[in-house]
Amino acid sequence: MLSLKNDINVAYDHDFDDYSAEPVSFDESVRRALAFCDTLPDDFAPQRRQLAELQTRLSGGRLHFAVLGQFNRGKSTFINALLGIKALPASVLPLTSVPTVVEYGVERACRIRFLDGREDLAISGGSEDNMAQALRQYVAEENNPKNIHRVRDAIITCQSELLANGTVLIDTPGFGSTYLHNTQTTLDMLIECDAALFLLSADPPMTQTELEFLRDVKERVPKIFFVLNKADLLTRQGLSEVDAFIKNLLRRELGFPIDTPLYHTSAVKGERAAQACPSDPHWAASGLEEVKRETLDFMIREKYFTLADALQSKYAQAADAIETVLSDKLNEKLAPINALREGIGTITNAIQALSLELGSVVKMCTEEKEKLNAKIDVWTVENKESYTMSMKKALSVLINGKYFPEEAASIASTLLPKHAYGLGEQFLNTVIGFANKSVRLIAVRHAETFARLHKRYAVHFGNNSAWDMPEPKPAEELIERLEIGSLMESSIFDSAPWDIPYAQMAGLFRKKTAKFEAIRDFYESLCEEKIVENINKAAKIARAQTNTAWEKMQETINTPYRQLIDRLSALYRVKQEILEAEEEKAKQDIAFWKGRIREFKSIVVPL
Repeated sequence: MLSLKNDINVAYDHDFDDYSAEPVSFDESVRRALAFCDTLPDDFAPQRRQLAELQTRLSGGRLHFAVLGQFNRGKSTFINALLGIKALPASVLPLTSVPTVVEYGVERACRIRFLDGREDLAISGGSEDNMAQALRQYVAEENNPKNIHRVRDAIITCQSELLANGTVLIDTPGFGSTYLHNTQTTLDMLIECDAALFLLSADPPMTQTELEFLRDVKERVPKIFFVLNKADLLTRQGLSEVDAFIKNLLRRELGFPIDTPLYHTSAVKGERAAQACPSDPHWAASGLEEVKRETLDFMIREKYFTLADALQSKYAQAADAIETVLSDKLNEKLAPINALREGIGTITNAIQALSLELGSVVKMCTEEKEKLNAKIDVWTVENKESYTMSMKKALSVLINGKYFPEEAASIASTLLPKHAYGLGEQFLNTVIGFANKSVRLIAVRHAETFARLHKRYAVHFGNNSAWDMPEPKPAEELIERLEIGSLMESSIFDSAPWDIPYAQMAGLFRKKTAKFEAIRDFYESLCEEKIVENINKAAKIARAQTNTAWEKMQETINTPYRQLIDRLSALYRVKQEILEAEEEKAKQDIAFWKGRIREFKSIVVPL
């Protein structure tokens, strides 16, 4: 139960692994913990008060007995009657707003303690009415609404057999009234209580509010006595039915045994008694003798077992609370450092993510370029053959047409160069078109991805002028800038007329078919030569243009990524300098609170 909280920064957890408490007595552990709290700031005042109370109770064997009940159940009257005093004010209105502690004392006196450090207000030697009037002034809701007087509690001392062995009765604010803060005050106070008397009443026997409140009480108090007050308002049969109803409800809803005692009392009759003894008719009729006997028997028989368990539990609660505050103090110093570390880690991850994305896009560019070069190699071989066949087909149309050999040769000398030019242009456009398809694919991918990353990482700079990053270019603008334009200029391919094979056709007696064969042989070799020349030229130009385009594209992609990475790297260096300064500034405070935690671990008794 007594272990350091897990919310201490993981980087420092190992600092506490070798520290554990030496075996010491429970009393000594409380004393050490109290002395330890004396060295801490005011933030630990609540825990110090709790430990001081534990020490007082250990030395005096004090058992805290809370008297609980919904408002108007007669708690104050019940305590007055049980102890034989009339110092507690009673009313049909929600009266008590702060706890009233009743303990043993030779002199009947009253002391008001405050939460804000003011000196206690002592009232002694006065009449019961004077003491009651003083209590009304400080603990009554009507005079101290929502505890505006900052009263911690009121302590009354009196001589009572019930209190002689160190037992303390606590009159708690009634719950379930319109003053909701009274309910919370009572629940908060239960941390200091070891047992409780829970007052019910015959009018009505048990409400839903009481049932829900009792659930909370059961979690906080190990021993509960149940008292049915105002039992004299019921007939014998009615009392029997109410008794059975309450016991069944306690068993069914809260898991109490069916034979849980339920004491029937009339606090009003008990208060009327001249003295608390069976011979007094009012006292005998009040039913309080049985309550007094049973509680006294419990105090004698089980007090020290109950007190030991309760005090150890409350010591554990106090120790846990101290550990929590110590951890909070350490984490308070670690928080800005951890926040800076987290921010630096985020920037580091951002730089890595940007570098990976840049590498991915560059790889994509390289793959697309290699794919294009492979296509050019394949298309060069394929198109040399197909384009040559196309040229020869055009030549055959001329030769086999209606033209004379001289006319066919003349037409072929101008038509075939133009056809070769067109086929070279077609090949080049095909390659450029394929390249531009890759350009558009990469440009769209880059524009969308970089715009998203730009927006994501801009938040690290806020309004910092160090950001100064231009807005990402849209895909359309990138495509327009990177696409390879038309390269069809007259200087690329030669479309000048070819020679006419006059010499090959010479001879008056040569036949027409022989002349056509001479023309075919002459131009077919030229067709093959020019097609190879134009395709090689187109492939060379295409490679040069795509290489230039790819270099431009990689520069266009690389530049904004490098700019963003450089700015994040600069921010990383700034954050790192701030972190080092903060670590240096907080070093002593961190060491102090770590030392406090180690010291506290060395004095806490493991339970």
